[in-house]
Formats: sequence, structure tokens, C-alpha cells
Amino acid sequence: MKWGLSTFLALLLLMSACSIGDKTDIAKNIVSDITDDDNLSNSVSEVVNMKILSPVFEDNSMIPKLYTCQGQDINPPLRFVDVPEDTESLALIMDDPDAPMGTWDHWVLFNIPPDVTGIPEDSVPEESTQGMNSWPKNSYGGPVHHQAHIGIFSSYMP
Repeated sequence: MKWGLSTFLALLLLMSACSIGDKTDIAKNIVSDITDDDNLSNSVSEVVNMKILSPVFEDNSMIPKLYTCQGQDINPPLRFVDVPEDTESLALIMDDPDAPMGTWDHWVLFNIPPDVTGIPEDSVPEESTQGMNSWPKNSYGGPVHHQAHIGIFSSYMP
């Protein structure tokens, strides 16, 4: 695994959930270990500026139906902005902590090379690995289009 020490960032985006469950315990434990690291406080200021953006929807807006479980159920295009230079790898978790039956994990992606500046629609960066989501599948699973739960794209940079 390409995990070392460092930091994390969470950017809230309006999303919604299709079902129930939480299958990212391993990733969340890694994040917990990272945040307990003494070196975390040394690099938090670098991470605060990192952003995850999408050209197809804005922060606090509905995700287009194309990217939902009622549409084509493909991942939306994403852009990573201001990734710290010393990042060893990236991990991304798209989840919905407000889903009716508890946190729902839509997408778990890790070992993303640090030079990746974004993820095109319906794709996964080379050399990265998809973890199990709440369906349980190792792939993207879109939210329900008509629901409006707060979702999170979280990016972790060891």
C-alpha cells in the first residue's frame, strides 16, 4: 500500500443515497491512523486549500441524473486542485452520511497517483484501486437522483 503519513481533506457536495451500509472500515481506519500522526499538524495548512471540483455540478447543487442510479450510474468527472507537492498518493471516498439507513458509501478509490489532476467521466485512474462500496461492489454507485442528502467527497493524501 502507498500510505505514509500526512493529511486529509473533506469537501461537502450535495449528493443522495441509493441504499444502506458502510463498507469502508479499512479506509476509515487508515484515515484515523493518519490523523493521529504527530506530523499532521505540520501540514494541515497545505491541505486546507485542496479542492475537489466537478464541471458538471456545483457545490450544494443536485448531481445530474446521468451520474445517479436512475441514470447511467457512471462517475462524474472530477478535478483535484492544489494537491500538496509532497503527496505520495490520493484516496477518495464518496459517501452519504445522512442516508435514511445510515452512511452509504458510493465510491471508494485509493492509490491514486499524486500527479493525477482529475478523474474523467466513467473512468478510474490507472494504477488506482477501487474498494468495496455499500452495494457491495468495487465500483462507483450513483446516488438516488430525487433525494437530497448531504454527501461527501473526501480526499486523503498520505
